[in-house]
Amino acid sequence: MGSSLTGTIIAEKYKLGNLLRGNEYGDLYDARHALMDKPVAVRVLRPSLAADSENVEKFFTAAKAASKISDPHVQNLHDFGTDHEGFVYAVYEPLEGKTLKSVITEDGVFPAHSAVETATQIAAALVASHAAGQIHGNLSTENVMLTGSEGIAVKVVEFGSPNPLIDERTDPSDFAYLAPELCSGSDNPDERSDVYSLGAILFEMLAGVPPFTGDKPTDVMVKHMEEIPPPLTDYRNDVPDGLETVIARTLSKSPDARQQTAQEFADELTMVSGTLTEQAAAAPQNNLWKTAFIVLVGMTLLGTFLIYGTHMRRTDPATVMQPDA
Repeated sequence: MGSSLTGTIIAEKYKLGNLLRGNEYGDLYDARHALMDKPVAVRVLRPSLAADSENVEKFFTAAKAASKISDPHVQNLHDFGTDHEGFVYAVYEPLEGKTLKSVITEDGVFPAHSAVETATQIAAALVASHAAGQIHGNLSTENVMLTGSEGIAVKVVEFGSPNPLIDERTDPSDFAYLAPELCSGSDNPDERSDVYSLGAILFEMLAGVPPFTGDKPTDVMVKHMEEIPPPLTDYRNDVPDGLETVIARTLSKSPDARQQTAQEFADELTMVSGTLTEQAAAAPQNNLWKTAFIVLVGMTLLGTFLIYGTHMRRTDPATVMQPDA
């Protein structure tokens, strides 16, 4: 990351706060609209990069693509441009909550229904972005935010940001969600690449770890291209077969073998969600019958014990002791 611009006022109205994250397209800050006193998030192209017109054009191209996406599960873009001091910027709705990565680290695996609901909302964000012609290309647990205090509320961020190969990152964990075709050198991610990344994220929510890990980025990339993901039963025994089947298809090595669109993936998750809901609804009724059965058995055993005890205590009249004369 470059030098922090915290405290700088952009376009005479956006005062930058803390630096949140950065990538090839600039640094993202939390900020406030100085005139309206409202929170926003502002991405600023680093001054060292803004001197190159090609970098500026790339920044604006990404901003234009992001501005066409409108969905509750996407961090929406409100404005972008260049101010009179030469700062190249884009203004987004404020970034709130925790990253999915931090939630998994802190809380561990998700219940199956929560993992499916989270993945369904991420899929909805992908559907909206793909409809606008924008491939995410760098979907990961770091780029999914969980917001809200009630229920699950997802915001997907960093659409169009460079993936680990382009950004020349060296942390093996950054490569955990990269589709096989990108690992093998393709420069053109498509919808199916995003679907693969979402499958890896769903796997991690259920298993606590991504499907593929390694000591070096190349180790992880080779596994994406050549190895079959381990079964989820290696990590837990309460994942429905239907869900594991959906994930296995999503993580296919060949893009043609996966769900062809994010909407198709979302539809399959919705079917699985319905099954999980039915199971959850049936559980209390099953528990009630189990409880009634246990009570009935207990009462039967208690009655048998009392009858047996009464019989054993009964005295034989022939052996009753006679009083002295």
